[in-house]
Amino acid sequence: MILDKNNIPNKLNKFIVIEGINGCGKTTLIANIKDYLENNNKDVICSKEPGGTPIGDSLRNIVLSSSKEMTPEAQFFIMSASRAEYVSKKVRPTINNGSFFISDRYYYSSLAFQSYAGGLNFDFVYNVSKEVIKECIPDITFILDLDLETASKRLNLRNENSNEKDSFESEKMEYHQKVRNGFLDLSKKLPERFVILDATKNKEQVFNEAISILKDIYKL
Repeated sequence: MILDKNNIPNKLNKFIVIEGINGCGKTTLIANIKDYLENNNKDVICSKEPGGTPIGDSLRNIVLSSSKEMTPEAQFFIMSASRAEYVSKKVRPTINNGSFFISDRYYYSSLAFQSYAGGLNFDFVYNVSKEVIKECIPDITFILDLDLETASKRLNLRNENSNEKDSFESEKMEYHQKVRNGFLDLSKKLPERFVILDATKNKEQVFNEAISILKDIYKL
C-alpha cells in the first residue's frame, strides 16, 4: 500500500507505530529507522507495548507469562492499564518535546489480539482504547504483513537464541491468522494512516520502503 501524499496532516506528532504478527520483523525495522533518524540529527525515543514504564513492564510480565490462563477481558484491561502509563509518561512527553517517538505496537494490537482473535466486542475495545490514548494518534502506522509459516520459522530461529518466548506465541495457528487478518482489516476500517509493508522481503527492502514514506511525511 502506498501513502496518499494528499492525506498528510498539517500538524505532525512525530509519532510512528510499527505493528504486525509476532515474528514479522518489527524490532529490526524500528532499529533501522531509529539509526536513520539519528544519523540525520533527529532526537528519537523508541519503546514498546505493553511496557515502556516501570509499572507497564510489570504488567507486561504478567500478561506475556500467563496469557493462556487469562480471559481476553483480563488481558485487555491489563494492556489498557499499561497503555495509560505508556501514553502519559512516554509518548505524550516525547512528542510534546518535539522528538520522534517510535512505538513497537499500540492500541491496534489490542484490537487485533483481544478483539479479532480473542472475541471481545470491537466497539468496546476501540472506545476504551481511544479514551486511554486521547489525542496521541500516530502520524503513520506501518503494518508488517507476513504469512504464518514464515513468521513461525523466524520465531523458532529467534527462540533458539533467546528466552523471550511468550505465551501468545504458543497459541494455535488459527489464532495468529485471526490476528493477521485483524491488522489488515484495521487498515481499511480505521480513519488513521496505515501503510502495509510486505515483510517477506529482506530487511533492506522493507526499510527502504518505510524510509521513502517517512521522507514524504516529514520532509527528511
